[in-house]
Amino acid sequence: NRTRPVWSAASDSVVLYVPPQVCPDCPASVQVSRDNHWSGRYADAPKAWWCTQRTYMDGLGKFLAHFPGMDYYMLVDHDTVVFPPALHALMRLLDHEVLEPTDDLYMGHGRKLTDEVGPFIMSGGGVLLRGKTMRRLASGGFLEDCAKRQLEGAWCWHHLDWVLGECLREIGVRASGHDAFQQYSHKCGAFDDCCAPTYSVACHKVPDMDLQLRLQAEHAASVEREAHKLTKAWAKPCEDRLYWWNSSKNSRCTGSPARRPPPAARPTPRPTP
Repeated sequence: NRTRPVWSAASDSVVLYVPPQVCPDCPASVQVSRDNHWSGRYADAPKAWWCTQRTYMDGLGKFLAHFPGMDYYMLVDHDTVVFPPALHALMRLLDHEVLEPTDDLYMGHGRKLTDEVGPFIMSGGGVLLRGKTMRRLASGGFLEDCAKRQLEGAWCWHHLDWVLGECLREIGVRASGHDAFQQYSHKCGAFDDCCAPTYSVACHKVPDMDLQLRLQAEHAASVEREAHKLTKAWAKPCEDRLYWWNSSKNSRCTGSPARRPPPAARPTPRPTP
C-alpha cells in the first residue's frame, strides 16, 4: 500500500495525517514581527502551510485518540525515512535499561532558536515520545489548551514543532537530544556523516520513496551484522549540557560513545534514474 510509509510494516499502527488547507487567520491581537528571523520570514508563506502549523496539536490529539495505549509514539514527516530495526532496539533499551517507569521522554534532533521558544525537537528528524508522556499531556487538558493557542491564540505564528516543545514544558517535560535522529541529512557532505548505518533511527530529508527503500535495506543488513553495537550507552538521551542545541546542521552530542570510525566519503544518495 503506497499510501503508507514505505519503511513501515503491515503490522505497524500508522496514522497518516492530512492537515486542512483552510483554517482561521490569527487574531489581530497576535502579530508576527517581520524582523523576527525565525517567524517573520514565513509571514507570507501560503495559507495551507500555516494551516499545517496551526492544526498540528489538534491532529496529535486525534492520533492519540486513535491509538490511546501505545508504549511509544513516533512523529515524522512524509519525507522522513525511519529504520525500524534500530527504532525497535532503541525502545527496548529505553524501557529495560535506561528509563524508570515514571520517566517521561521527548527525544530527537533538538534545536534551540530563541529563549521565547526554548529547546524543541524538529519533526522532520523524528520525534520519539513515551506513551505515558502523551497521555499525561492529554489527560490534564494541556493538549486541548495548546491546540487552541496554536490555532487562534498566542502561538498562532509559532511553527508546529515549537508548539509541541512549548506545550510539553507546561507539564515539566524538556526536550532531549539524540544523534540517532537527523533533520538535515541533505546538508551532509556524505550521507553517512549524519545517518550512520546501524546507529541511525530516523533521517530527513529523503523525499524519494525508492531511495527510502534502498536505504532501509542497507540499514537492516548493517544492523543484522552489528546489532551488538546498539547498547545502553547508545540508547541514552544526550545530557543537556553536552548536546549541540545551536547546531544548524547535524544532531550532535559531545562525548557520546564512539559509534563508528570516520566513514569513507560516500556521496549523498540520489534517486535511481
